[in-house]
Amino acid sequence: MTLPDPTDKTTQSFTLGCDPTILVEVTQSPDGSLFFKLEPTSFDGPVPDLDGLFLNLSDDSRLDALNFFPEANTLPITGQQADVNMVNALSNGASPGENFDVALQFGLVADSTEGTVNGLNFTLWSDDGPLTLDDIDFPSM
Repeated sequence: MTLPDPTDKTTQSFTLGCDPTILVEVTQSPDGSLFFKLEPTSFDGPVPDLDGLFLNLSDDSRLDALNFFPEANTLPITGQQADVNMVNALSNGASPGENFDVALQFGLVADSTEGTVNGLNFTLWSDDGPLTLDDIDFPSM
């Protein structure tokens, strides 16, 4: 077995939310996928319950070839939406107040945000060639 060269990876890290906050790490892998890791920045005090994440692609034309892992209803991923500038709510009605390209919904009950999700991982890749960190519009998150 050959392990990937760790120097071939690039990671973008930032926090979202306000008390409690989550750390978002996005790693660009040599295979052309983007690995997302979401976790609380602290376990001291309130811990976030993640219901979903909205994001935009830098190039909307890549959206049709976008793939998600795990698939919807492979808990804690309970939903996935992808539609250029048309995604604006989760199944519980939660909305960021504007339109996005992609939303992933999190929960412990299929097709819902029910249940407490404190952290999770997911991967995006494209049938249209490798994804890079430049393919995600980070400021819009």
